[in-house]
Amino acid sequence: MAELETYEPVPKRHGSEPRLTYFLGLTWVYEHDENGKLQQYDCTGEYAEKAKSMSIAEKEQQLKYHLQYKTETFSKLYDNSKNKKNFNYNVAVALCLAGYQMPSHIDNIANNIDKAENKQQIADAFMYYYGAKDCREGTIKRRWICAALAIDVISIDDLLNMSMDAFSKVDYNTIVRNGHFQFDEATIEHVLSRKRGEIVKDFLSENGMGVQPPIVKFEEIKKKQKEKSDDMSADVLSIKLLNKADAEYNKGNYAKAKSLYEQAIETDADNMEAYSSLSITYKHLGDNETDVDKKTEYYNKCCEIVSQCNKHMNQNRNLLEDKDIKANTYYNAGLAREELGKIYKDKKDYTEAQRQFKLSKQNFITAGANNESLKDSVYNTAIERVENLLKTVELNIGQQKVKKSSVTPNNKKQKNR
Repeated sequence: MAELETYEPVPKRHGSEPRLTYFLGLTWVYEHDENGKLQQYDCTGEYAEKAKSMSIAEKEQQLKYHLQYKTETFSKLYDNSKNKKNFNYNVAVALCLAGYQMPSHIDNIANNIDKAENKQQIADAFMYYYGAKDCREGTIKRRWICAALAIDVISIDDLLNMSMDAFSKVDYNTIVRNGHFQFDEATIEHVLSRKRGEIVKDFLSENGMGVQPPIVKFEEIKKKQKEKSDDMSADVLSIKLLNKADAEYNKGNYAKAKSLYEQAIETDADNMEAYSSLSITYKHLGDNETDVDKKTEYYNKCCEIVSQCNKHMNQNRNLLEDKDIKANTYYNAGLAREELGKIYKDKKDYTEAQRQFKLSKQNFITAGANNESLKDSVYNTAIERVENLLKTVELNIGQQKVKKSSVTPNNKKQKNR
């Protein structure tokens, strides 16, 4: 909705943007793969040609697919809002409407919002921009409305009652001063008074395009989530257990956290975040254990939980295969394997230490391949660390072989005598 002013009847490139825009600000073409999963493709090349030949009905279906993606993003943001101090319903809606496409970009904004100390800082988080320079001002102008919604200086009704091309008559310097969004009364009135074009709500109504406004969808989701919470369904109960476990984990009460994470998984086997959190909890339990056998048991349990998590995700195609979860679990396994390697190294079982370090390295590599937001340096540092440990144990193995080969001939000579 933040991009309704970019309506194009056929695909058209705006500035130097890599993807073409068609219909109501769409820059993607959606298709179902052979497994029935909805896939998203850049509106370029063959997909631009497909968009060009679509009927109005097909374009409306494309918009619905796009809203489906946005709704899933909203649901995730709204579910996670309770864990972030500055989050609420409007912030989650605003993030969806801001047009950030990559999970890493949304995470970046969400983290900045969480750290904000006042409403101005919350709003300014929406100024984050990563695209072409000649599109920056237009994008920032559209994101002003999202920031205004996030800090409650305008309402959702205000947004629906704006004109489609509201920002085409708003100067960039009117809404941004010294690198900060402006929300004084005069600026707000100026932006909301741009009524030259068709009103968003009318445009989306049954008398217009016949498309249900995404805000309505958000309201429906909010209502359904409350109903589910009242019913205490398995998935809701599992999330409640997860939250309790997180609270104990943050206090360092790993034994209590472990029990609650296990209950969360038992209540809802599809709670992937509980698997990830349980695996790192076992890692911490191992770190805090003084008994070597018990320490080894905890580290092995960490790796076992990671294996269960990824196996469950791979066997259940209806689950969203969250790459961040996969990255986290593999990283946890890599840390546990690294500690197991150190234990066996101290025991002078260099062969087993070598095996654990090799597994650890592969876990870190796999984690990096699945992560879309964490900087590569985190994984590269871990890989480099394990490679150094590998060199040490391989040197020890070489020394053992040399020592063994030097002893054997002497023993044979003594027997001959």
